Amino acid sequence: MIQPEKFKPEVRLFGDLRYKRTWVKALARFEATLAYKSCLDAWSLLTYSLNFTPDHVLYEYRHEIFDEFLLYSDAIDLIKLGFEQLYSIDFTPQEREEANGFFELVAEQQARTGLSAIENPRENR
Repeated sequence: MIQPEKFKPEVRLFGDLRYKRTWVKALARFEATLAYKSCLDAWSLLTYSLNFTPDHVLYEYRHEIFDEFLLYSDAIDLIKLGFEQLYSIDFTPQEREEANGFFELVAEQQARTGLSAIENPRENR
């Protein structure tokens, strides 16, 4: 947790405070860290933490946050585990649909980067 008196010095690590891109980089890092450190169950990453829908307050920054999240060494493993949990018998199809924002984010990422590091399990059925 960043203490108030350390906030601006911490954000300065991302660039000049006069530029929006500095604040966006800091926001993305802080949100990705929050998603990673607060992950109790991997499925919750897909249905809550990284599930950006158009009405989400951070929707505009979803790609930056996701990129930062993927910098964690076990991020892909957590996402894979989240898929395995979400597609187990413990979840209903309706509960799986709740992760739609995450699936759209992954599809957008693939289109943006041309990489398919993560596949949407719906496409493999």
